[in-house]
Amino acid sequence: MKLRYLISAFTLFLTLCFLSVWLCAILLGKRQAADDIIQPPPLVSEIPQLPSVPAGISDMIPPSSESSMPESFDPTPLPAEYAEPADDADLVTDIGFEISSTETYPGEYIMVYAYGDIAAAEISVNCPFSRDPVFFEQGERLVALLPIKFTYEPGEYLLTLSAGERTESFTIHLLSKEWQTQNLTVSGEVVEQTIESISANEEYNDKVAPKKSLFEAVPLWDGSFIQPVAGRITTEFGMLRTVNGVPSDRHGGVDIAAPRGTPVAAANGGKVIFAEYIALTGNTVCIEHGMGLKSWYYHMDSLAVAQDDIVLKGQKIGEVGSTGFSTGPHLHWATSVFNVYVNPWSLVEAAPEI
Repeated sequence: MKLRYLISAFTLFLTLCFLSVWLCAILLGKRQAADDIIQPPPLVSEIPQLPSVPAGISDMIPPSSESSMPESFDPTPLPAEYAEPADDADLVTDIGFEISSTETYPGEYIMVYAYGDIAAAEISVNCPFSRDPVFFEQGERLVALLPIKFTYEPGEYLLTLSAGERTESFTIHLLSKEWQTQNLTVSGEVVEQTIESISANEEYNDKVAPKKSLFEAVPLWDGSFIQPVAGRITTEFGMLRTVNGVPSDRHGGVDIAAPRGTPVAAANGGKVIFAEYIALTGNTVCIEHGMGLKSWYYHMDSLAVAQDDIVLKGQKIGEVGSTGFSTGPHLHWATSVFNVYVNPWSLVEAAPEI
């Protein structure tokens, strides 16, 4: 009886131990599963390093750095439809205008410049003065001389230039200038044969006036101009004149008194477009210096050049005399831009900047 009891008790003990172990195993398994669920992913810094590449193989792998790309590498360009659009500044050439000065005197000239992919014929001008600028191609820009006649009153004048969709306006301020007056006494015979002669004026208008519209498309001058003859200045540019008490035209040049026969030099290089005797101005020479810029020489005793001659600055073109409307040996020297006379002393100071 005791043995049977002991056996039953031992069996119950083993059963309880087994149940305890089994229950602990189940509890431990559930806890591990829960830990796996709530465990956060490893940080980037905790990613394990890749295994090192065996020696010899690393030499066969190209470096990843762009700076070590072979110099001979020539990537295939993207098709045009995938290429990045170019900057607008690279596609459009800007059109613009400039002037050399916004302030000057009547009787002077200013330079006008046009930039961009345009032709002279494409430029429209609203000019407040009697002569529109004529543009000539000079390198990468167009250049024009704009003369301002000495009869314009001081004040502000608006110059407007347009090409394509570009329009620019410039306010030009003409400064006040005091013009001197000169009273001349000339023999009646000379007056009748020259300034009061219908035939003399018609001859000038037929032979000389048309030359004022001629031009050479390139500049022929070399640096600043020179005074063509040494002597005493008897009449300045722009002077108001009376002849025998009668108001006359304003003087368009400079009168330089010198002995008869004194050599007269070309004020600058250019092409002779007129060389002839006429009643009004006597032995007369006109030199075109390019771009419509001209010099005029009146009353000479003799001529040393002919029409179409090419002359250099300082070259002899004639001799001082007293032919035409003249009161004594002198040279009337004038400069003009086409048909508008401009101050010759300004050209002596500096040549047009093209």
